[in-house]
Amino acid sequence: MSAGIRIAILLAVFAAGWVTNGWRLGEEATQVALTHQTEITKLKKEHDDQVASATAALLAAERRAKDQAQGFQATIAGLDAKLTKEKVDAEQTIADLERRVSAGTDRLRVQARITADTLRSLAGLQAGAAPGVAYDATVELSPDARQAYFSLKRGIADDQRKIIGLQTYITEALQVARVCAVPGASHAAATGGQ
Repeated sequence: MSAGIRIAILLAVFAAGWVTNGWRLGEEATQVALTHQTEITKLKKEHDDQVASATAALLAAERRAKDQAQGFQATIAGLDAKLTKEKVDAEQTIADLERRVSAGTDRLRVQARITADTLRSLAGLQAGAAPGVAYDATVELSPDARQAYFSLKRGIADDQRKIIGLQTYITEALQVARVCAVPGASHAAATGGQ
């Protein structure tokens, strides 16, 4: 056999091996690419599922927070209506009393205990009372004192309503804050969100 034929056979065997190896490597590369593509698709689906789950949880939390806020606002509106009615009723009661006093159907009197000496000096009495003995008496308020009395009564009633309203508002706000608290939030803050 001539050297040219041997080289040609050797080249043909080498080329056939090369082509066969190329096919085998191409098939392995295709298999690796398919495996990677499958893994990428799987990871992408897991990521999408996690994002969808987190989004659903956030939307549910947002709905709960909105419902709680609306409930809180309704509670505060009810509280405001109740306190406003109580204020109007108290003002009406005081105004009615003031009208009756002005009309003379009711009188404002102060119960007082005075000694006989004070009574004699006030009334100009000289006899009939033993010194140091106390007497019960009533004294009617002057028109200016009556007006001051009604102003004080209104102010006290208004302050009491404000205090009760603020206490109730704070109580309601704290209840809403406890309801709105995110479970595990303190744990996440303590661990740095990990």
